[in-house]
Amino acid sequence: MGAPVITITDMILKDLIFYSKVNLTTDTSGLDSLESCTFKDYFKNFKYDVVYNYNSRGFRGEEWPETIQEAQSAIWCIGDSFTVGLGSPYDHTWTQVLQKKANKPTINVSMDGASNEWIAKIAIKILNEVKPVNMVLMWSYIHRRHGITDTNLKRNTIIDDEQLRQHFIDSTDAEDMENFSQCIQSLLPWKNQTNLIHLTIPKYAPSNLIDQGHAILCQHYTNVIPYFRNLDFARDFHHFDIKTSEHVVSEMIDLIKVT
Repeated sequence: MGAPVITITDMILKDLIFYSKVNLTTDTSGLDSLESCTFKDYFKNFKYDVVYNYNSRGFRGEEWPETIQEAQSAIWCIGDSFTVGLGSPYDHTWTQVLQKKANKPTINVSMDGASNEWIAKIAIKILNEVKPVNMVLMWSYIHRRHGITDTNLKRNTIIDDEQLRQHFIDSTDAEDMENFSQCIQSLLPWKNQTNLIHLTIPKYAPSNLIDQGHAILCQHYTNVIPYFRNLDFARDFHHFDIKTSEHVVSEMIDLIKVT
């Protein structure tokens, strides 16, 4: 008899679950609702249907792989609502466009409102426990910070997006950029283990700091996607849709390590 199959649920990432969204299906989320969006006519006239289907982990997407080997060969995508694909049909999200172009499964681990501290912490957890071949990180706004009194982060626990509330701290642009730098450098111990691809969301920093942020990324990593802006808009008229997703993927597809 062969060795028993041990699933990743049995072994690793046991606490990486958003319980409030487990197996949830909804047609609105966050800014992507008629009540919350800025341009209501655009929302009402959006030509695509948008549905959010969350898996048994509470993330938007298909079920995660069953085996460690499948998890390692998949492309892990970490980010905030731009990686969730807020306001866009599932097939229009950049993670799904990447899956089709690379002909390789993607695993979307993203949260609406995620800070760069959260993105870095989740990435490190996956790098430690899964050791994937490829990981793509779409970094968030540098001003989106967790306060130093956030006991949930001090305990290094994984917390639900319904429980997580951003703690904006009184900081300068320079301090926010330094925090961004610390977040991206926290992944350096894994740069020779996993193919790390970095990019940022549109307007992730004040316009005078955007080039500085990318210079910091390029100082530490080889695979950095050039800064981009929205080429189109999702239903909430804030996040991007299919044209921008296709552009982003065209910039990264040749950087994916084939196994």
